[in-house]
Amino acid sequence: MKAPSQPSWHLADTLVAAAVLLAVLAVFWQITYNLEYDWEWSRTVSYIASYGEDGLRSGLIADGFITMVRLLVLAGIGAALLGVALGIAGNSRIAGLRLLSAGYVEFVRNQPLLVFLFVFYYFISDRIVPQGDLGLGDGFVAQVLFGDTSRASALVSGALCLMFYEAAFVAEIVRGGIQSVDSGVVEGGRALGLRKLQILRLIVLPIALRRTVPPLVSQTVLLVKNSSVISVISVQELTFAALETANSIDTFFEPLLLAAFLYFIICWPLTVIAGRMELPAGQPGLAR
Repeated sequence: MKAPSQPSWHLADTLVAAAVLLAVLAVFWQITYNLEYDWEWSRTVSYIASYGEDGLRSGLIADGFITMVRLLVLAGIGAALLGVALGIAGNSRIAGLRLLSAGYVEFVRNQPLLVFLFVFYYFISDRIVPQGDLGLGDGFVAQVLFGDTSRASALVSGALCLMFYEAAFVAEIVRGGIQSVDSGVVEGGRALGLRKLQILRLIVLPIALRRTVPPLVSQTVLLVKNSSVISVISVQELTFAALETANSIDTFFEPLLLAAFLYFIICWPLTVIAGRMELPAGQPGLAR
């Protein structure tokens, strides 16, 4: 097998790099000398953390970042479980399960997240999630997962909305992964005397889920970015905290640039991981 050729640097690459460098320098020049704006980074940083008489304490932006992580954990776990169940149902021999899965997936995937959020929050959430602290108490686990339990209802509502929305995309990825498993593997399981559920649990799902890891990681990146929309229902996550900081210090760019940087340091590693895990079609490692 012929080894792939190593990429080489060409004149076109030099021209593109030079054009990008000039564009960056031009933007920097405009921001530094022509933009009539007084940067207030010192005040913005104080909303990340501050040191007072009681020691170091987190600020509004840090609290918003932590709330976002809690939101992603709750929504991500729920979307994974529901999405796998819907993906399995989408490949079921029972027509009712297939129709239920397909109907849910097609309806949700063709809705804007903001519209889905408003419909869910104002018409459904009040019926599912009671207002208040949800009876969580002040235990350690409740504090870690929900933070201020007096505001847990808004966090849970936002997490459920993201869960139901993202589950539709996860379901389609899982369904495609299951369909990609070679029928000969299934026949081999039958030859060994395995029952249908055993074949699904021991053979089909491990292969399918391994193949779907890269697109699932990419979907996690979308989950991180979609979490910013939850700020419209007053969940005090990162975007909400950045906007509140901007209103408090009467400046706009610094809090949002900081929020953009925090989103980047979460999304970029996931994007790199997804790219590294992708394998060309037909590569032997893909089917192992």
